[in-house]
Amino acid sequence: MRLMHEWGATSLIPSAEESPKSVWVTDDLAPGGLAGYYEKVLIPVQHRIVKSASMFRIDFDYRGGTYRVQSSRGTSLAINARRVAEAIETIMVWIDQGLVDIQTAFEAFRRHDTDAWWEVLQCSPTAPLEEIERAWKRLVLETHPDRGGDPEQFRRVQSAYETARAARS
Repeated sequence: MRLMHEWGATSLIPSAEESPKSVWVTDDLAPGGLAGYYEKVLIPVQHRIVKSASMFRIDFDYRGGTYRVQSSRGTSLAINARRVAEAIETIMVWIDQGLVDIQTAFEAFRRHDTDAWWEVLQCSPTAPLEEIERAWKRLVLETHPDRGGDPEQFRRVQSAYETARAARS
């Protein structure tokens, strides 16, 4: 995505002298102080795309914040993916036109609860799908609002389960 590349940083990686993009870097500018041939590359912002049958989401980390843009209201994965792309493109136009700065534009998508799905589901990040499903079923029974549970906690459990299933597909 354009956004992930624009926000990325440049880095020097070791290269061979014969490489057309290779340049000599002196020890005072080289990584680790080791002079040699390097290539300048763009490293995009770390991001994760999570999708399931009809949910599409992109999570990314930027300047110490974790952000999530998600859609699950459409009738298909393709429609939800398009909605996420349109939302990000609209925000980028606003930023390009100077109507809003990056931090303000994405504040609505900032995640303050950064619990990983395995922490919410109380299982290992390498757990097989069967174990994840057992943990999810147990937590659904504990947190379901119809059974006296907390609606917000129930939503977190559901979201964590969707993320885990998408990660396993």
